[in-house]
Amino acid sequence: MPTSSSFRPVSFEDWSAAVEAELDGRAASSLHTKLLEGVSVRPLEVSAPRCDAPRAERSGPAVVVAPRHAHPDPEAVRRAVQDDALGGATGIFLQFGRACRFGLDGDHPAALEHLVEGGTAIGQARDLAAALELGAGRLEVFAFDAGANAVPLLALVEAALASLGTDRARQVVHAGFDPVGALLRDGAVPADLDFLWTEAARTLASIDPTTHPTKLVVADGTIVHAAGAHAALELAVLWASGLEAFDRLTQEGIAPEVAAGTIVFRTSVGRDVFVELAKLRALRLGWQKILRAAGLTSAPPTTVHACVSSRILARRDPWVNMLRGTGALWSALLGGAEVVTPAAWDEAIGEPDGTTRRIARNQALVLLEESHLGGPVDPAAGSYALERLTRDLGEAAWSMLQEIESEGGIVASIERGSLQGRVRAAADARIEAVAKRREPIVGVGEFPNLEENEVVRHNVRDRKSATSLADIAASSRRMRASAPPPAFGKSEGFVELRTLAARNATVSELGRALSRRGEGPSVERLRSMRDAAPFERLRDRVDRLARGRGKAPIVTLVTLGTPTDYRPRTSYASNAFAAAGFRTVTKALEELQAPLAGSACLCTSDALLTSDGVRAAKELRRLEALPLVVAGKLHAIEHELAQAGVTQTLFAGGDLVTLLEVLVATEEARP
Repeated sequence: MPTSSSFRPVSFEDWSAAVEAELDGRAASSLHTKLLEGVSVRPLEVSAPRCDAPRAERSGPAVVVAPRHAHPDPEAVRRAVQDDALGGATGIFLQFGRACRFGLDGDHPAALEHLVEGGTAIGQARDLAAALELGAGRLEVFAFDAGANAVPLLALVEAALASLGTDRARQVVHAGFDPVGALLRDGAVPADLDFLWTEAARTLASIDPTTHPTKLVVADGTIVHAAGAHAALELAVLWASGLEAFDRLTQEGIAPEVAAGTIVFRTSVGRDVFVELAKLRALRLGWQKILRAAGLTSAPPTTVHACVSSRILARRDPWVNMLRGTGALWSALLGGAEVVTPAAWDEAIGEPDGTTRRIARNQALVLLEESHLGGPVDPAAGSYALERLTRDLGEAAWSMLQEIESEGGIVASIERGSLQGRVRAAADARIEAVAKRREPIVGVGEFPNLEENEVVRHNVRDRKSATSLADIAASSRRMRASAPPPAFGKSEGFVELRTLAARNATVSELGRALSRRGEGPSVERLRSMRDAAPFERLRDRVDRLARGRGKAPIVTLVTLGTPTDYRPRTSYASNAFAAAGFRTVTKALEELQAPLAGSACLCTSDALLTSDGVRAAKELRRLEALPLVVAGKLHAIEHELAQAGVTQTLFAGGDLVTLLEVLVATEEARP
């Protein structure tokens, strides 16, 4: 007899009734988790929503692992590219510095400030060729972060690859043309937007895709993600950026299928593996919907470049970053990304070394080569929970896209500051969620390690390093004749530009050769953030106090009752105070002697807190405990506790960062 015949059928209503019986009368909906994106995750799904768009499929035969390279020194880039190529990477992701994105040479007065902001300072084809020479022959994808200055930088890339003699027909260049991202990150672009798009369209028309496979444009969501945007808002920005590029290129006479096929979607992947997986699925489905609405019945595949988020990396207990990075890569691969960029676990501290770069690279390679995560096509398809999360995220993002388009498109939204306002609101909500530990960060806000060994890395972004690099760039720059280079031609303009690059024209000279006109808009820039930063700043302040005093500040955990009464809250409180670097000692109330002269936290059961809490608080104030914290929140005696001297309440869901700020400021004010 089949085993299944012994079990009666159970309906969703039966399950809900059983759940509510266990919840003491609360509805099963109380188990729903509300995400920052505004959508809810339910504990059980019994059906899958219908997806009208075709299933996501990768645009290439294999996933490309493209580590990030952003060191200002070309020699450091050369060594890192060689290590990556020999270590199994099949692509690179080179981030040009702000000076290059604005078309400035290393000896320009503004270049120093730009160098401090990060990115490589390579500005001539010979320097780029030197950086790529030891790995170029092994690589399949060259992805670049070039902002709105991608056309001159693409000329440098093509000249460098030609000088190295690589098989260009089998290598794909992602040129990274992104005026929208340039406005959000840099606050400006190097020329009038209309001219820049005309320049890009003429360049695209002059490239032979069979001999020089190139994807010219990138729709970049990593900038708003780094500034605090949630997944739905990032999706809306990706679609709006892609739509802006598609419209601009087709208006310049580029065929719709060519315009759609030249766009790469670059996105960040964070800690929440299921949300990030659903985001990548929704990205593809939504973009295909947009292209069908534009009349493309057989749209080209959507190319996705997924980068492990810099926002999720922590400086404290940084080894946990390896777990965060692995989870993010898992989401990227199962979400169908064609190109993935891992992150070294020490990137938030300073410049990664060869070992940490190798670990990051191998995280992706192991998931691909041993776990074969790059093989299945859309493995999340059919999962009720993931299908619904994909749909809900997509619908939330689609509403935001409609708002952006109703404002005149993404550029108009940026110019009036509306998009930046949405990102700020999302960032504020994220900061609050981190402070209240609804978005827990292991090793920082949860389970901090007070005994961790300090990790020291060289910071190439400090002013001393940047000054040295600027001197190198200025001294190595080849002096050219005073006559300006030929103007950009209308027919063979990019070919001519590539010839100039091969003759070692600098990035600024190539920009002048384009005879650029006008100025683009000047807008409010977005600022990057890291989720762990609020806790890390508190930890840094407490560490400075400890170095100055020779010992770490202490919070006394004052107990009432038996261990059964107080141990759950002493464990919770010691973990919470350690998030700012405070050490704790546990003592019974009757063991204390005056003056306590420090912070104290009263820990006991709800019953004892109700009966004896006010008396204990008065005694602790007599012992000069300040600030005085109570672990646990009892509304019934909250007013009485405050009158007895309690200044702070520590409880699950409370703002821990604000509480710790009070404790740290009090310690700093002590003599």
